[in-house]
Amino acid sequence: MDEKLLFDKHINSSINKVNGLTRSMYSLINRRSSLQLANKLLLYKCVFRPVLTYGCPVWQSCALSHLRRLQVKQNKLLKMIFDLHPWFPTDELHQIAETETIIEFVQKATNRFKTSCEMSTNPLIVNIFP
Repeated sequence: MDEKLLFDKHINSSINKVNGLTRSMYSLINRRSSLQLANKLLLYKCVFRPVLTYGCPVWQSCALSHLRRLQVKQNKLLKMIFDLHPWFPTDELHQIAETETIIEFVQKATNRFKTSCEMSTNPLIVNIFP
């Protein structure tokens, strides 16, 4: 349990899980894979990103340095999928991939969670957010 709610253990765990997934799926997402680009991107969005952002409404207020570490991992994966060199501009990368940054994704997910809580019929859930 993270006593100070810094969420660094959770972020480290997420990054380690994504590293394991990358090793196990490398033959599908590497630069020389014969898999179509759209399918590689679908793999990222359906397998890798949920692991990176699991439980994000809870830890969305973590330190910016933790979010940056997740962003770096996302950038590396997308550059591998799109066969781009490591110095390719990140802004252009997200435009090409048509994906949002980790921070944008976490904010959207948190807003969706907050809205679903506010619209709940359970009075205990409605009052989660002040």
